[in-house]
Amino acid sequence: MPRFAANLSWVLQEIPILDRFAAARGLGFEAVECQLPYDHPAEELARACGDEKLRFVMFNASPPATWRRANTESRTYPAAR
Repeated sequence: MPRFAANLSWVLQEIPILDRFAAARGLGFEAVECQLPYDHPAEELARACGDEKLRFVMFNASPPATWRRANTESRTYPAAR
């Protein structure tokens, strides 16, 4: 049986991000992921996740401001060739 993580960047957008952890748990998820968690301190996200006994399985490692530079410097990015 597949196990999925709730992507809090895409689901439950009608409620604030910190409240989405409880909502995801209420829907039966055991894990969450988030693309852009940079609007909140890591401690707040960890607390919201821990309060619901969820696993935070993925988040992007660099803030969006670095994406353009990283993508244009990459040899695998077509525009950089």
